[in-house]
Amino acid sequence: MKRVLFVILLLCLLCGCAKEPVSATDIIVEHYKTICNTSDSSVIRNQIAELDKLSKDASISEKERMFAQYTYNIGYGIAKLSLSGKAISVFDFPEMEILSETIGAIATEELEIEDVMIEESFKFVQKVEKFLQ
Repeated sequence: MKRVLFVILLLCLLCGCAKEPVSATDIIVEHYKTICNTSDSSVIRNQIAELDKLSKDASISEKERMFAQYTYNIGYGIAKLSLSGKAISVFDFPEMEILSETIGAIATEELEIEDVMIEESFKFVQKVEKFLQ
């Protein structure tokens, strides 16, 4: 009986039926969610660093790298605001909601990432840095 259970377990491990492969897009979204849902500065810095690595990772597609860069910019801006300790109004950054929704739309393939989106996300970072000065 032990041998049968061992063989079944071994087959499951070899076949990979224990876990589904996770896409780069899913990983990017998880990093972004973690950035938005935590107040721990070390966790935020780690997640930002992971997004930066993904944006330069040659083993993923160009679209996934672009998505990682877009998400990195948005996450970086949100992290800077969150860690600044300043009181922030929705009226200060109305585009934050749209940019965040765009991440979800790209992840679910409702939208396709384009260069102009990365430029807009970088403008958001510049606006945040200007606001915090």
